[in-house]
Amino acid sequence: MLLYLCVATFSAVTLPWKGTADAFAHLDYVYQVHHRKIPEPYGYAYRLVSPRKFNVGDPDTSRQWASAHPPLFYALASVPMGRPLDAGDWETAMARGRGLNIALGAGCVLALGWAGWTLGGRRRARLAVALPLVGGCLPTFVRFSAEIYNDVLVTLLSVITIVLACQVLRSGPSRPRCLLLAVVCALGMASKATFVFALLIAMAALALRLLDDTRAPTVVRAAKAAMASLALAAAALVPNAWFFLRNAHGSGSWFRSTAKQSLQGRVEKSMADVLGDDNFWLLVPRSLLGSRWDGLWAHNQQLSVLLVIACAGGVLALAARNRWPQRLLARDPLAWAWLLVAAHFAGLMLAQLQHATGWGQYNIRYFLPALLAITAFLVGPACATRRSASWLVPPMAALMAFSGVMYTLVYLDRAYASLARGEGSWTRLLLAIEGNGIAVGWVWWLLAGMALAVLLGAVSLSRSMVPSPEGAVPDG
Repeated sequence: MLLYLCVATFSAVTLPWKGTADAFAHLDYVYQVHHRKIPEPYGYAYRLVSPRKFNVGDPDTSRQWASAHPPLFYALASVPMGRPLDAGDWETAMARGRGLNIALGAGCVLALGWAGWTLGGRRRARLAVALPLVGGCLPTFVRFSAEIYNDVLVTLLSVITIVLACQVLRSGPSRPRCLLLAVVCALGMASKATFVFALLIAMAALALRLLDDTRAPTVVRAAKAAMASLALAAAALVPNAWFFLRNAHGSGSWFRSTAKQSLQGRVEKSMADVLGDDNFWLLVPRSLLGSRWDGLWAHNQQLSVLLVIACAGGVLALAARNRWPQRLLARDPLAWAWLLVAAHFAGLMLAQLQHATGWGQYNIRYFLPALLAITAFLVGPACATRRSASWLVPPMAALMAFSGVMYTLVYLDRAYASLARGEGSWTRLLLAIEGNGIAVGWVWWLLAGMALAVLLGAVSLSRSMVPSPEGAVPDG
């Protein structure tokens, strides 16, 4: 948690309050919800600062990029941001919005620890430390935890849903657990449309558990599984149907701000074009250490791919050692739970495929809801033994934290070069902090906090061995 808070706060205070490309669209959405309105696909309502300051063209006709998202995040953000926006103090509103997202990100870190303890088998103590230590400082996750985008909320609800679904699969669909799962799924669909893949995983877990109940005939089990899954889908979709129907009527798409059309001079791509494009398949492997560090060290994407190859080899070795194929055939609930975690990532690959077809683009941000799957892939092999965990996980966390710092430096060089033309990246970063009205000394405290957090993580991993009764917790 300490490492995440230090890296996320570093990113939040060094990024100018103006933010990133779509920040104004999200700020405008917060303002409209504060005034009990939902944005239309075109046009901006917030005029107490010139939209042109945020590179928005005609505020009456420009596309409102955030309008296709359900309003839950913006309703939450309107609580700390609404009054400053009304007063024209948009910079304070931005700061408060970033603080809210950092808090939601802290919830994601806690959820990763819970996932490690729930799904870690005999390695649960190590995974309960390693998952939040590494996942909490993945550069893309930190980057959007320090902005006012809605991705961190849907990530939090996705991780919680996946863990609850795995609990249903392993321990059974008790009434309190199913009720909580239904509420979380409804909140997830109220946050972003991509949550539908977490909903599908929850439906699958519920169906698999009911189908495995050998006390009833096959037909009865199939009927119960189908009805329970559809009931969960209804609980999640019915309360939010009004918004998606409204968006389809206004924009021509259920989940886009406009129907697919030519955009920003991009070349149209067919689905076959996307599937044949290396950039689609390598998007996640290349992006684990952030965007390309041009001008600083331009090989971080190759290093990221090498890290993925090493982790893939480790996962295959673990699969052979722990007999995962045999355990899946034997219907081991823990093995099937991890398969569902992987299936969630596959679902988001389909979402990226759909988005990129036509005039869309590739964006690692769309994979944030798969934070659990990505982090488990990275740390799972390293946590095979206590010694390997204490030697491999802390350096990986340090690499991710360092990459988060580099991500900020590179973004400032690219988007805010005017802050210090002809100067170095570090000078530009310090000027950005001063421009935000924050004392530069905080940078050194945050960097020291990162180093301390990595050391504490190493100590925790070296001691993370909880003995379990024989057979009580499956190996995995």
